Amino acid sequence: MRLSDFESECDKYQRIIVSQDPGSKPKHIAENNDTSEVYQYRVDGYLIQEGKRCDYLLLNKDKFSVYYIELKGSDLETAVEQIETSESELKRRFQEDLEIYVKAYYRVILNKVCTHQLDSNKIKRFKKAHLNRYIFKTIEYRETI
Repeated sequence: MRLSDFESECDKYQRIIVSQDPGSKPKHIAENNDTSEVYQYRVDGYLIQEGKRCDYLLLNKDKFSVYYIELKGSDLETAVEQIETSESELKRRFQEDLEIYVKAYYRVILNKVCTHQLDSNKIKRFKKAHLNRYIFKTIEYRETI
């Protein structure tokens, strides 16, 4: 199966792409100022039906960038686990489609942060593995993609 078999939740050159679960506060806002070719897919229950999975996959085809987005209440460790599991599973299922995306970014938007989790071994390993390509924010995060 190919990603093109699934419907993107945004228009091909959409300037503002919002990732948000209905009825929850955490929100990721992507600004596509260059009007690049973009695609947004719901992962949880759509691209991946079972197991741990993140909420959204956002692709900027012109910049060869992929964003794994998890919107969460407060459990940062679970959010990171969902992103890691999703990335692995999506690369396995859609290898042919995702191999052009050489820049991967990881976004966790939380309703609130339990600060003690920021120092856990799991989070430290994730930060080290992904250096400057991860963002942990509360409520809303806006960025240019």
